[in-house]
Amino acid sequence: IVWLLYKQSQMQNEYQQLLSEFSALQTQCESLQQQHEATQQVVAFVQGSATQVIHLNGTPLSPEAHAIVYWNEKTQTAYLSIDKMPPLPPGKQYQIWADVEGEMIHSGLLVADTENWQPIKVIEKAESLNITIEPEGGSEHPTVAMLVANGNIQTI
Repeated sequence: IVWLLYKQSQMQNEYQQLLSEFSALQTQCESLQQQHEATQQVVAFVQGSATQVIHLNGTPLSPEAHAIVYWNEKTQTAYLSIDKMPPLPPGKQYQIWADVEGEMIHSGLLVADTENWQPIKVIEKAESLNITIEPEGGSEHPTVAMLVANGNIQTI
């Protein structure tokens, strides 16, 4: 009887351990499913017929600078991916501007040290996108002398 009670206790412990492992795997599976769905949405956005890929290339101030924008006026969605940008001096930040008929309109403040896509504001009828170095928190008007990258938007 003692041996049977011991075996029952052992099996109960194994059962609890298996339940715990199952629960952890179930949580991991749900997390992976959410990541998969998010990735599918990104792929659908990037491959969408109305999504443009805009390369923002360096200027004479910073020839090695490069960023990529995925721009969709139809869905009013845009994301920027920094490929390579010069290091920022202390107290400075990147800011992106959309040029509409010669007027530069703020489209977002950028985080320089991230590998993640950053959402930016879609400005209708924009002709180009431009990244400048501005004081932290941004500026009301671009500092054109600090233009580090720009690229044209094609009309679809």
